[in-house]
Amino acid sequence: MLPEDDFLRRLPQILPLVDRLRLETLIFAHDLMEIALRRLHSAGITYGGGTQNATDRIAMFCDAWTIVDQIHVVRQVLLSLTTLSRKSDTQEYLDHFSIASVLRNKMDHLNENLPNRAKANGSTNALFGSLTFFKPHPDLWEQGLQSGEFAGEFFMVSAGLMPDQMASTASFDDLNIQLPICSFRLEAFDQRLLIERAVLQLRALLRRMSDDCPSSEHLAQFAA
Repeated sequence: MLPEDDFLRRLPQILPLVDRLRLETLIFAHDLMEIALRRLHSAGITYGGGTQNATDRIAMFCDAWTIVDQIHVVRQVLLSLTTLSRKSDTQEYLDHFSIASVLRNKMDHLNENLPNRAKANGSTNALFGSLTFFKPHPDLWEQGLQSGEFAGEFFMVSAGLMPDQMASTASFDDLNIQLPICSFRLEAFDQRLLIERAVLQLRALLRRMSDDCPSSEHLAQFAA
């Protein structure tokens, strides 16, 4: 999360109002995503051992879908703030996390799509999605692993009722190993979104934007 005294949190009045509002929206969406990921980490660390109840499980999906919604907002704002010559990290964010807008649209039209979901054949995701995450084993990690190896527990949490024909499948690709917990992903409506990676990449993008921003004094000189 950006520091309280970061330039992007203290935007100068000289900026056009529409740009200030867009940047404030970007920062607010970022804060919501960071808080949601922090809560997911906290819940995930204690997950397992049969201690979870329905409320805890639903809370995890509340945070996951909060991240989905805010990625959608972030992408819209980034498109408005930048041009076709936008920097590579911005374009990468727009490209890599476009699935968030697909998921958002699917949820908006959930009711009319339910008959088709009920008729679907084969294996598909749990209706409201499944969360997966990875908890590395610190003791095994410290002993050293060969390149490409990992040791730990891979968890899958399902939302709502999950009949057999709606069982999600585990996937071990795209793991970004970090202690003590990592690689939160949401799979829903036959789509997969790396929600943790989306938060981390936005964090890095905003830090780069903040570093690129001139001081308010320079903005004033430029405007003059």
